[in-house]
This record gives sequence, C-alpha cells and structure tokens, in this order.
Amino acid sequence: AVAGVLNFITRKDYEGFLTDVSFSSASPRQTFTFSQLAGHRWETGSAMIAYEYNSTGQLRYGDRDRTRNADLRYLGGSNFKNFNCSPASISTTIASTAQVYAYPYTGAPVAQANNSLAGTCSSSPTSTLLPSANTNTVFATVTQDITDKLRARLDLNYASRVNMNQQAQSAIVGYAYGPNGSSPALGTGSINPFYESNAAIGNSREYIRYDPTSLIGPSYNKTGIHSVSANLNLTYQFGADWEAEVNAYSGYAQSFIHNTNSVCGACALLALNGTTNSEALASNSLADTYGLGTLTSVTRVLNATNALDVWNPAASNRTPQQVINELRSDYRGSDINSDLNNVRLKFDGPLF
Repeated sequence: AVAGVLNFITRKDYEGFLTDVSFSSASPRQTFTFSQLAGHRWETGSAMIAYEYNSTGQLRYGDRDRTRNADLRYLGGSNFKNFNCSPASISTTIASTAQVYAYPYTGAPVAQANNSLAGTCSSSPTSTLLPSANTNTVFATVTQDITDKLRARLDLNYASRVNMNQQAQSAIVGYAYGPNGSSPALGTGSINPFYESNAAIGNSREYIRYDPTSLIGPSYNKTGIHSVSANLNLTYQFGADWEAEVNAYSGYAQSFIHNTNSVCGACALLALNGTTNSEALASNSLADTYGLGTLTSVTRVLNATNALDVWNPAASNRTPQQVINELRSDYRGSDINSDLNNVRLKFDGPLF
C-alpha cells in the first residue's frame, strides 16, 4: 500500500503574462479552453488577474452507434422502442389488445399495443447524452502594504456556468375524429380535416400515438449559475506577536433552470380533437376562479386553419404555423437569487 499527502500552494503574486489555449475533439463533441494570467509586483505590493473560458459541445444519443438504436436485443438487452411515432401510429381504441398500424397505414398491423417488444419508433437519438457547457471564470487580487504595520488585500471573483441540453418531446396520445365521427363534447365539430385511416379502422375515430419532435423540434433545457464576490482583508501588526485582522466579504449568486420549446399537451389535444382531453369529453370552459373576468375556452371547432396534422411527415405536414406556435408555447423555469455578507474581526497573540 502507498499513502501520501499532496499540498497545493496557489499563487499569491505573479510577474508577467501567461496564455494557454487548448482544443480537443471526440467528434462531434469538441472542447475549447482559453486562459490568461497577468500580474505585476512592486516593492510594497502586487496585483494579479486570471481568466479562463471553457466551451464543451453537447453529445446526443444519436451521435454514437451504441446509443442511437433503442432496440438493444442485438446486445442481449430489450427493445425500448414504442409506438409513439412521426407520423403517428393508429389503432381503433386505446385498448391494449388493439392492433397498431404504422404510416402509411396501408399494410398489415405492426402488433398489438401491449406487445412491448414490437415497438418501431424511438426519439432518443434527438436527446442529449452529455450536455454542452460554457464556463467563464475571473479572479483578481491586489495586495498593498499601506504602512509597515498595516497590510490590505482585496480578492474579486466571478464565475459563470451555463449548461444546455435537448430532449425529445412528450408524446401526444388521444382520439382523433374522422369524416363520420362525432365526439361527446363537440359532435361533428371534433372532425379533424387532416384525418387519415384505413379500412380496418374506419372513418369514425381512431386512437393516435404521435411524437411531435420532428414537427416542432426538441425541447431545450438551460441551466446555470452566475456568482460574484469580493473579499477585503486588513491586517494590523501591534508588535509583541499581536495582530488584528478585519475581513469583510460580500457575495451574490443567481441560479436558473429554463425549459423552452416544450410541447403544450392541452394545446395539442385542442388541435387534434377540439378539446383538451384525449377522449374529447364534454367540457366548455374553465371556471373563472379568481374573478378576473376571463374565461378560457377548452373546445374548438376544427378546420384546416386550427387543426393538427399527425398523419404526414414533417416535410409534407399540413399543420398551420399558428398551431405549431401553440404547440411550442409551454415554458417552465425558475430563478433563484441569493447573497451573503459577512464581517469578521479577529485579535491574535500570546497571553503570557
């Protein structure tokens, strides 16, 4: 066995300039680092400033062979694919025994809905395996002997880190109504003008499982923290090994989580079947709980200007831009701000 102790002694002062640049790549993920150190000493003090920037790109599941395919049976695993597809898969009902048909819906059924090993679709290649990261760090320090007994030191710190990753959208699942259909909530108002089916399912209604990622893009998750602080230290030598020290610290930090471009589930169902629930049950409006004098409609008579097309690929999809914007409207985020201020006074010396 080998044991030991490592002591790290950081620079207290520096004279000159030092620049360091590095780059590395594990395609397609790349890392770039730049750092700069500058300092100067004089008879009664010194000053130093250091800066570092680091940027690392993201790595998606689709960027590596072993993570691109969600069907891992060839490796002795399981099939993690599902029936949430783009274009959508369709079946007669939500029942687990219902046969599932894949686009373009003209062939034989893929499997029963409860056959977990028969899934054909996966959005995992779009999602982030390792997030991108950008960091900025600045440290500055100044020391000065004000008199032969009084010494001052000021330390300034700034740090910033921002991570970004993307995820496939949540699936849209629910009933869509065709030319011969009628929903409990809107009757024929729920008929989707873009409805497509086959002879086995018919033109009344069908259950769809749709991955909207190819239509509206992935959702984005941005997290980070910014912090800044200052520390002032004053030391006074009284003599006879006695000294007084005053230390004043002030710091501020902001952390955040922002989720953008996430699919609005209620908006998707509203454009699919005219209601905000998967079965198009009767419901007209939300209660005006807070007396604001506004009512939010939760039904919509569908037409070609406000409906969602889940039956065609993104390149030929007929969904209006207005609806696409609605689908992208879900935003979630939090920002936390904190600060710390501290003053410390210390006397040090022998009593006897």
